[in-house]
Amino acid sequence: MNYTLRITSLMTLLLIGITHMHAIDYRILDHDQLAPYAQTINLQRVAFYSEYPYLFVCENAPEDEYFQVYLESSQTLMVGAFDEQELVGFIIGMPLKDYNVLPCGAREGELILARDTFKDIPVSFDDCYYMSEMCVVRDGYDRDAIANELFKRFEKAVQTHTTGYGYLCMMILELLQNHPMRPIDPVQRWVEREGVHLANNGYTHTDYTIVYEWPTLQQDGTVKMQKNPMNFWYKTIAARE
Repeated sequence: MNYTLRITSLMTLLLIGITHMHAIDYRILDHDQLAPYAQTINLQRVAFYSEYPYLFVCENAPEDEYFQVYLESSQTLMVGAFDEQELVGFIIGMPLKDYNVLPCGAREGELILARDTFKDIPVSFDDCYYMSEMCVVRDGYDRDAIANELFKRFEKAVQTHTTGYGYLCMMILELLQNHPMRPIDPVQRWVEREGVHLANNGYTHTDYTIVYEWPTLQQDGTVKMQKNPMNFWYKTIAARE
């Protein structure tokens, strides 16, 4: 009897998991609709980037300043993956020319200016729409399936809801395979699959790198400001006239 109950319970959990997968609802939000999700987005991005390879530690993130850049750009878009009303993943972005951000650990008022930072990218700066964050942090979901769906839907959203952008781009951190802090368990290395998802969705990897500095977890458990090289990926898309 107990064995039967255990089997029944296991089947119930499997069915619940399948139900979750079918319940994912993808929604496009513009800058006017983002404010209610600001706290959730900030918490999810900090959790996402705390994992390998970013090892980002930011206990006192200037959330208001960071998020304000999204609210101020009239062409900010987010595609969110929702389970009923719960946000479980998202891609958010804006025209690259609008992307100026106050990073965690920076001096007060110090902005990273996009036009200075990205001035030498291998595509037209003004024609580039920047995907600044891609986060899927929730356990119990097929993170790869959600990420791929987010990439596809975000590209379509940019083509449908913006004008004049011929490129999508993204910056990701790519560390060496033998990095001493790379987890042995592949499940714990999911964040580094950003490159896999970009390649699977037709993005071109370039040798162009930009160095960002952020509070980075070290092998001995300490945290220090560290310069991290970010690789530039891009994709040509059909711009809406």
